Amino acid sequence: MATDVRDLVLAIHADSAETARRWHELSPTPPACFDETFLFHLYSHHVGALAYDAADVLGWRSMFPPFLQTVLSRSGGLSEAVWEAHYAGLVELAERDPKLIAQCLVVKGALLGTMYQSKEHRVMGDFDLIIAADKLDMLLNLLRESGYDRRSDMAYDMQRDIGPSFTGAGLTSMHVWEMPKGWECHVSTGKVGTVECLLPTPELHIIELLLNAHEHASSWNYALWESDLQLVRAIDIEVIWEAAGGVDPLRLWETAVDVGLEAETALGLWVHEQLRGSLPANWSPLRVVIDAVAPFGDLYALPESVDTDEPIRRWPLSVRERAFHPSRHQLALDQLPEHQHTVEFIADIKAGRVSRRQPTSRIADRARAALSGISPSV
Repeated sequence: MATDVRDLVLAIHADSAETARRWHELSPTPPACFDETFLFHLYSHHVGALAYDAADVLGWRSMFPPFLQTVLSRSGGLSEAVWEAHYAGLVELAERDPKLIAQCLVVKGALLGTMYQSKEHRVMGDFDLIIAADKLDMLLNLLRESGYDRRSDMAYDMQRDIGPSFTGAGLTSMHVWEMPKGWECHVSTGKVGTVECLLPTPELHIIELLLNAHEHASSWNYALWESDLQLVRAIDIEVIWEAAGGVDPLRLWETAVDVGLEAETALGLWVHEQLRGSLPANWSPLRVVIDAVAPFGDLYALPESVDTDEPIRRWPLSVRERAFHPSRHQLALDQLPEHQHTVEFIADIKAGRVSRRQPTSRIADRARAALSGISPSV
């Protein structure tokens, strides 16, 4: 049976040599699927640079069409340039108010960019800055004074132009949000480069990524933008797991319970396993909570601006079918009532002129009820 695009993409690992080994097991010679579909899914799942370097390990780059080589070689350099631009922005903020930035918790891109083998390997679009509620206004004011302004109705996305937009690195974006209750007990002082800040424990960091995976997978909005299911989120978790020398599943669950995110964590684990095909080693004790929330894993929420009596729906396709769909954008549009399947409504919702808020919390509430009395054990 011929190796297909899905096989190759799902085999991608954070270690290029490991990806190369897996690819060689799938196909000892270069497969005949290095085409525009391959490129589309590499881009969609934010794993292009990882694939490009794995092909180099195998000596297969010469089999890539010119357009594939051009796009993938540039994408890696862009990822590093974006990380460096955001890091420079963080350094500037720290120089202006080091004590305030030292109280910010950073997660995801700011940390993961340096945890992969190369900054080229981890696509990112912003730095997350999480701060205590009583310091939130101070941080927002610091950002405004530094030339940032809010350009989205989705939380506090504070952005600043630093160059031409066509470069892909002409903007820095600081995603600011309030420290959720209980998180302060699972952080420690540390540094991103030379900048003093707060860092999450491996458990909290993984929980934040699982929360992110669930929130994206259960969102019609994210499906519209084709960012609802991305393999990179699963690889991020594996990178943190390996960097920590393994993460104890019971400690992970205890942390989830402590911060009140057990339902979201279980749903994120369900998404992770459905897409990746497995969980990190030794996480089998979490099987009981994953199975408990499985009936709710493929539910999604429509925005409140959509005319419907029931905004909670079930996707008509499985996680993997959606993840490798030729157009998740069109799949999202197909879920709208016919009278709202219009150019005007889609333009309005993309621009935020109508509400994009979604009751995804109702999905987590159902999962939370199903978890009552259930907890993992060795």
